Amino acid sequence: MIGQHWLHEETTNLATSFTEAIEPSPHRQYVATAAASLYATLEDMGRFMIANLDPQSCSESLDFGLNVEASTRNSGDWGLGYAIYQALPMGGAIVGHDGNNVPALNHTVRLNPQTGDAIVLLISGNRQLASDLGADWIYWETGRVQPEAQFRYWQARLWAAGLLISLGAIAIGVMFLRRTQPWL
Repeated sequence: MIGQHWLHEETTNLATSFTEAIEPSPHRQYVATAAASLYATLEDMGRFMIANLDPQSCSESLDFGLNVEASTRNSGDWGLGYAIYQALPMGGAIVGHDGNNVPALNHTVRLNPQTGDAIVLLISGNRQLASDLGADWIYWETGRVQPEAQFRYWQARLWAAGLLISLGAIAIGVMFLRRTQPWL
């Protein structure tokens, strides 16, 4: 056993898992099976999302998922099993669930119950890409930018601005020292 998982040697018919360096990684079987060991294909997940739209199959479960049961400052509102990503103008909300794990797995499912549109992403080799694309999909669906997408936008720009300000401060400091210290 290694940390929260063990390596499983005898698996067949599974997609190759990759590290963030895009190197093949051995398949892991996680201790928390309910949270981290669902074996599903993209087709399975698509069927699951379609079933969530069928009032006869699971309308009560979707209703439970849409009602806010928990709310945190850092991760927003949660129904039972669903993250509630974005309220919709005519009621309801875009819901779904993200997950990530080692070595570099990231998955997202997002559903707009009003339009029937959904996105399912199962990604290996990057621990954030599926969640980022899911946030972008919500913008495409609603025209509203998710907080995590705003954070990515500003993080990229603030890093560059901070670098330019630092280089400018160094250049000003060097010019000041050259004027005040003739021996430099």
